[in-house]
Amino acid sequence: GYEHFPISASWSPPGRVLFSYQFGGDYEFLDWTRHIVVAADGRTVRKLPIAEERTHLSSTGPTAVSPDGRIVAVGTNGWSGDVVLAAMDSRDERTVRVTAAPQRSIRPLGWSMDSRTLYVIDYDANRAGDRSFPGFLRRIDAATAQVSAVPGVPDHGNGDVYTVGTSDDPGRLLVEHLHVVVQTQHP
Repeated sequence: GYEHFPISASWSPPGRVLFSYQFGGDYEFLDWTRHIVVAADGRTVRKLPIAEERTHLSSTGPTAVSPDGRIVAVGTNGWSGDVVLAAMDSRDERTVRVTAAPQRSIRPLGWSMDSRTLYVIDYDANRAGDRSFPGFLRRIDAATAQVSAVPGVPDHGNGDVYTVGTSDDPGRLLVEHLHVVVQTQHP
């Protein structure tokens, strides 16, 4: 049988998390998609309500946990064009508008190693069911919520970035760009 997690992140003690996980997804009658986080102690499991609220096409909002475990970025597979930064240690949630363009989904790709910068892609929401589609790469300053393009990564047509990889050097970023990995330097 299924294990149900009645506790939500808003009810359980605040604190850092190790990872987030989506399960379920309308595969059976009365089976709803759930999203959980596992706390840094490795034992505490709790629901992440904001990810479940952003469910679209039976998939919760895509997430990325910051390296320090204090923030979970929750994107959307819908048409909102924003990402939510959910602070696990204070329960605060901040919505950051990434684009004003209509019908855009936002997928968090990863964080800088110092947890100060979030990298996301902004892509056509009509493709939301397939996470392999590319998009425009954007970076978000977690402290100020300022959104900007990444220098050295051009925007072509509908966007052609698939994923990113960060390093200890905050000025270095690996970008999978049209299935070719390129290294870019940025401030």
